[in-house]
Amino acid sequence: MPVKTILLFVTAFSLCIFTGAGAMTPRVTLPDWYQYNISVSDWNPNKSELTISTKITALSADISDLSCNITPSKSVIPIANKNDKHFVKLLRKGEATVFEQSFNIKVGTSVWLDAVIRGLPDKNEMLKLVNKQYANNPSMLAVMQNEVKELNGPIYIGKILPLLLRKDNALFAVEETAPELETFEDGRQYYVWNPKTVQSRGFEAESLRAFASFTSNRNYVNAKKIGDLIINRMQTGNKPLLLEKGNGDTFMIPINVAKDLINFNIALLNAVNNNTAVPIEENLKNLKDSDIKLMSEYNLATIYLKLGQKEKALDIFEKLRDALPGWQAVKEKIKELR
Repeated sequence: MPVKTILLFVTAFSLCIFTGAGAMTPRVTLPDWYQYNISVSDWNPNKSELTISTKITALSADISDLSCNITPSKSVIPIANKNDKHFVKLLRKGEATVFEQSFNIKVGTSVWLDAVIRGLPDKNEMLKLVNKQYANNPSMLAVMQNEVKELNGPIYIGKILPLLLRKDNALFAVEETAPELETFEDGRQYYVWNPKTVQSRGFEAESLRAFASFTSNRNYVNAKKIGDLIINRMQTGNKPLLLEKGNGDTFMIPINVAKDLINFNIALLNAVNNNTAVPIEENLKNLKDSDIKLMSEYNLATIYLKLGQKEKALDIFEKLRDALPGWQAVKEKIKELR
């Protein structure tokens, strides 16, 4: 059976922020005229109800005929809601609007969402931006002026992104890169990345299985040794990390994402085994905004609780709730601490 390889460009963001121009051709784009943030604003796993919010901002031009519709790749039942709206006739420059859509969708569901977003930027304002941006490049200026003049209808500026629903959280992520909530020997729950790969041979598969085993056994020393070895091999060969899923499917995780996930586990094991928050605090300095970073902050707050630092933990949990309103595990922690 031929191998099907899927490259995971998505790094597990539950708050997806996109700023753009609307591509006309692969090398010709308009000046940035919009920004949108897609987030899970509410997730009730007991009722299987999910609400997704899309905030769209008109950066540098009025936007007319603005529409937004979230379409799941699988059969998911939309929930009729009087606050749901999918169309705005005119969004003024500098202003923002929020679209909300609700769905009936069960825990354990993993789907791809097509965020179908379209809008038409004001031609006169776009011409002013183009004239200013390309004033010293006459040939490109002529091309861009022509592109603006040919804007006759709303431009597609949407995105396709994954959605993973767990009882503790709803993530714009694929399960291969999404840490899971586990109970440790100290009775507390932490987020851990569990790389799942089939029983194939070869350095990569065997190393990943060893890393997963050491992580499961909470063996910090050996997890760090094999984790550092995997990272070094990836960086030396400049190759992404492969997760063999069976049935001919192989998932490729970009080097920077795989490195963050491995170090995420190592920092956690070090912190738990040595009863200190320092390893996670230090690792957080190297993480860009992503679910990996947010879950590392959750782990840090849990370590603070273990160390008796309740106020520091509560402060982090409240910030995480504000960042991801649908994070059930965080809501439960806040309720417990209050």
